[in-house]
Amino acid sequence: MNLRAFFLALLATAFTTPGQIFYKLGAVKLPVIFTNWELALAVLFYFIAGVLFILALKTGELIQVFPVLATSYVWVSLAGMWLFGEVMTVANWVGIAFIVCGVAALALGRNK
Repeated sequence: MNLRAFFLALLATAFTTPGQIFYKLGAVKLPVIFTNWELALAVLFYFIAGVLFILALKTGELIQVFPVLATSYVWVSLAGMWLFGEVMTVANWVGIAFIVCGVAALALGRNK
């Protein structure tokens, strides 16, 4: 896999994670939208993530770059535990392990 593409995709997840956190914080203030700075910040984080992902796709293959975005599920789950005190069950941890193994298999499974 192209390392530049991999790291750009991974960096994109570094922006989707706080984006999800701010979506959660902004959701509490709904139906207020136009003065909801948390939602605005979430959209900004997702915009930056989108740009980074497009740059990753420019140099990497979709079949290898896209699965890296799935790691955002891992980061968001960990952030939910840390920031909101959410509880992870054994099934959640097993799911996280499957995601990590699946991403590794898909991203690294094809060498040119």
